[in-house]
Amino acid sequence: MSKIKAQYFWLDAFNLFHRWNRTSQLFKQNHEDVNHCHQTAIRLLSTYLGKFRNRTTAFMDGGVSRHSATLCGVKIRYPGPGKKADDLLEEAARAGKNNRSTAVVTSDNFLAATMRRNGTRIISCEEFIAKHLQKTVQQENTEVKPEIKLSEQEVNDWLDIFSDEE
Repeated sequence: MSKIKAQYFWLDAFNLFHRWNRTSQLFKQNHEDVNHCHQTAIRLLSTYLGKFRNRTTAFMDGGVSRHSATLCGVKIRYPGPGKKADDLLEEAARAGKNNRSTAVVTSDNFLAATMRRNGTRIISCEEFIAKHLQKTVQQENTEVKPEIKLSEQEVNDWLDIFSDEE
């Protein structure tokens, strides 16, 4: 795996969400309510992105119109009905804005080749998950909670405070 030194991340969101175990099941189980899936996946993603949250744009397919929104600090861009997120990603890369400091997260080989021609770095979804999402999940699962020990007197004091007797 290469070292990721991007200041901004542009996500091929569906590509990522279908590969990340935290969101792939969501899309399989709720495929009819795509809007709910989008919002839930973005909220979940934002909790794992931490400091990158405000420097991440998720490019999503469809949308009722071409527009942008922000949810939990993550910017979301929709191309509009019948259009693909790939089109917006390519348009952004052709504009050349932040290409050197931006990495596109996708495992779509055709999109990756197009983005590289525009000078944008590519990170596979699997690498992004391993570097930025899985690490956080592992930390979350191994977090050590301090053991709090109360003396017998402290326990009795708390029991007195919270007892129903008046």
